Amino acid sequence: MGTDVAYVRPHHYTTDFAAFDREFNQISDLLGRTPGCAGIRMAVTEWNIDGGGWGLGRGRQPTLWAALMNARYLQVLMRHADKVEMACRSNLANSYCGAIIETAPGGFGVLKRASYYVMHLYAHHAQPIPLRVDHPGGLVDLFAGGSEDRKSITIFAVNSRPEPVELSLGWKGFAGGVRAARAEAVCDTLDAGQPDVSNHWEAPDRLKICPVPAAADKVTLPGLSATAIDLDMN
Repeated sequence: MGTDVAYVRPHHYTTDFAAFDREFNQISDLLGRTPGCAGIRMAVTEWNIDGGGWGLGRGRQPTLWAALMNARYLQVLMRHADKVEMACRSNLANSYCGAIIETAPGGFGVLKRASYYVMHLYAHHAQPIPLRVDHPGGLVDLFAGGSEDRKSITIFAVNSRPEPVELSLGWKGFAGGVRAARAEAVCDTLDAGQPDVSNHWEAPDRLKICPVPAAADKVTLPGLSATAIDLDMN
């Protein structure tokens, strides 16, 4: 079997992140215990917050809240990057409520949804080596990755609360100096604390990537945001 199958392909259409973790772990354990299957990887055929439903969940897909759920799912994927090799977010363009970009009638214009900016943020800041993160939990969802040359680290932080959260950074286990060099976040430019806000043709840039002030060991995460914090190592 291991020579005939390259990937097993789960579908994920929910925001139950604990369930995603369990399924990835169960599939990984199964492959590891099955003779000849240790080299098989996982490829998520489709994922989003609601699948093919046509109710409220589908209607929320263009919103800031859905974008933050997408960010948290990307962090689940990165935590299982030793086994999950690819994943396809559904959909790219002009799907009813679910697409990350929408074209204007006649093709004269492109509207970028909040989830587009999340995908952009993670694509441009992701690092190849997952790192251990110790944090008390509860307020933010964190993931960290480092470069192969050990010169840079990126921390991703999803704040699902409407209030800002101050994130204090420590560097236990690292030799030399580490400091937060820069940060940017997908957030509401009006900082209205509204999870269901979305970009539309009359306000196409309300939700976008914005710079976030970063001190050496402290970053204030905007309310309802997904933030990438780039760290420099001396």
